[in-house]
Amino acid sequence: MSYAKKYSSNQSDHRPRTKSLKQKNGYVLIADIGLPSSRLLPNKRTYAEQVKDCLIIFIQQKIFINNASDDIAIILCGSDTTKNSLGYQNIQVLWDMEKVSWGAAKCVNEVVRTKNFEGDWMDALGVALDLVHRKVKAGNIYDSIQIIFFTTFESPFKTSERTQKAYISALLAEKTSLFIVGSNLDQESLEDEKKMNKGELVAYQLMQEASGAFYSFGDFSASMLHCTEQPKLGAPWNVTLDIGSKIQIPISAYIKVKKSESLKWSEETSTEEALVDRERTYQKEQSNAMIDREDVISAYKYGSKLIPVSIEEEKHWSYKSGNRCLSVLAFVDPIPPQFGSGTGTKFIFPHRKAGVVDRSAQIALSALINAMAEAGKVAIVRHVYNNNTRLAIGVLAPRIKFKYECLVFHELPFAEDWRQYEFSPIITPKSKPSAEQVEAIDELIDKLDLSGAEEFDSTKMSDPYEEYIRNVIGFKVLNPDDPLPDIPPHIKMNLQPAPSLMEGAKDVLNRVQQLFPLQVTDNLKAKNFETSKRWAIPATEEDAEIEKEAKKTKLDETGEVDLESIFRTKTVIGVGTANPVKDFSHLLQMGKKPVEEVYEEMSKVIVKLLEDGGGTNAALMDKAKSCVQAYREHALSQGHVVYFNRWMEQFKEHVVSNYFTDFWQNYVAKSRLGLITKEESPLSAVEKQKAEQFLRLSENVNEIESVDEDEELLNLIE
Repeated sequence: MSYAKKYSSNQSDHRPRTKSLKQKNGYVLIADIGLPSSRLLPNKRTYAEQVKDCLIIFIQQKIFINNASDDIAIILCGSDTTKNSLGYQNIQVLWDMEKVSWGAAKCVNEVVRTKNFEGDWMDALGVALDLVHRKVKAGNIYDSIQIIFFTTFESPFKTSERTQKAYISALLAEKTSLFIVGSNLDQESLEDEKKMNKGELVAYQLMQEASGAFYSFGDFSASMLHCTEQPKLGAPWNVTLDIGSKIQIPISAYIKVKKSESLKWSEETSTEEALVDRERTYQKEQSNAMIDREDVISAYKYGSKLIPVSIEEEKHWSYKSGNRCLSVLAFVDPIPPQFGSGTGTKFIFPHRKAGVVDRSAQIALSALINAMAEAGKVAIVRHVYNNNTRLAIGVLAPRIKFKYECLVFHELPFAEDWRQYEFSPIITPKSKPSAEQVEAIDELIDKLDLSGAEEFDSTKMSDPYEEYIRNVIGFKVLNPDDPLPDIPPHIKMNLQPAPSLMEGAKDVLNRVQQLFPLQVTDNLKAKNFETSKRWAIPATEEDAEIEKEAKKTKLDETGEVDLESIFRTKTVIGVGTANPVKDFSHLLQMGKKPVEEVYEEMSKVIVKLLEDGGGTNAALMDKAKSCVQAYREHALSQGHVVYFNRWMEQFKEHVVSNYFTDFWQNYVAKSRLGLITKEESPLSAVEKQKAEQFLRLSENVNEIESVDEDEELLNLIE
């Protein structure tokens, strides 16, 4: 049975009447990769390569923006493979109507390229409509269905009036939209049908019936690259606004502004074959006997003692904030905006239930909002989101607009949250700007003002950081062995001022440059030159002679010998005990030695410093601590986490066996220089609890020291 007969005989809506638990969108992407797709575009890429990029971008956005909840199908027209339910030649269903995934992007990346065949684009559209019809009939419910066709309409095709009517009926029956991307049509062609070829004209007629549109590659890519997740109206927080003991107003609070959490990560442990399930076990430190999780309780260290605390005791002493509430504590003058804290803003409206507003609450809340606005006051409130959850103090400010009025909630900081910084004044008697300079800066601010500018619409801009992360993830999925890509041009463009804005401010920028000239300070330049040459070797004999004369001049002027100036031209060949941290940094920067060899030299220097000081010399122990800190920071930043942790375990054994416990407790443990945890680096497998336990010394090690401390305390008392 032909596709035309199939739909002309039955044009009823096959949508099932059962209610779906979670509705989604359906997309069918049709790509024409036949012979015409080999032609070059103005950007020096072939049509097929441009189509492949658009398909991958579309799939990537549906994974990130819609959390991979939509269904997608991919059909190739002009393929060297025939795979479809209608048996049409050179039409391949590459990806059936399934949940969007990276598998679809990989298939596109591997398969989509120009083929030496030609396919009938009307046949491809028929396969797409048949696919949609079967999926809907099988019980799938979609909020919307879109067919996106990438074609130039240059391949031969067959059609008839009956077929076109059947296609239009199918598009309308399933409420499917048809979009054409990458054709030769432009606005001028759309206004004059005589300038269209036969294929374009047929597609235009179908598109008009299906409420579709034509897109160029540039417009389609831009709409995908700058696509942002549409904010969803979450469930309101319903509570009673209490004013004193007698006034209670039912309200519904909605989140207006909240920090984005679109990128959600989950940690997994895996081998080359499969994922590995992680389990946490507990064991005694000395006997290594296994302990059940139920037998483990928390403990707090007080001095050198561990004080166990049961779950019941923790519940007993923990603070109980009480029932959920929003209670007014006082009405005060407006609070400066710099005191705002928290992670978001809430708008408070009269209580709603099933879309119906509580009329009494609406009248009472409106009276409160207008009274606060007329009096110029705001309300300090006590905020508890749920029973016995975190207590917050916030401010309610009135907001009155033409279409609505509400209270705006901002969280306020407690005393320990507030930081008061004192800085020296910018304007001093020596640096007071002239009236002309102030006028120039005022003009510059006016020229660069983005208020109401069309170039800057924050509601339509995506976070460039998240956008780049998505781009990197998509690239690594398809190219796992390649280095990370550069920042894409469209992201760089969003990080730069608009060209029109800078063009308008060109004159005032030149004026500011003239009024605020930059001057080079000779002393600063000489100082920076000396610093940069500290570890350098003279390139020529002439440079060496210049440095020699400089040292001689300095000695003649001061009468003192600068040892650092004398020896700074010598090459550092290893980590020494005189200046180990600088030697360590210099060797790593030079890169002439393997990193592991430099690490080994540093570890020997640390041990030597402790042994030379007998574990009691404060100066040497402080130098050893700086060495451990430098070693740890470099290993953490360069990914040598496992190497450092292995050395740290051996180092602790050496410290304990040689009774350098004072260095461990007062320098290593106090500065938190132990094992690198998985919270600090994903390359580490060390849990935070294990790292905390590692910094502690066993009671046997501290026994002698504890006795000495007790005796000293008794002597003081006596």
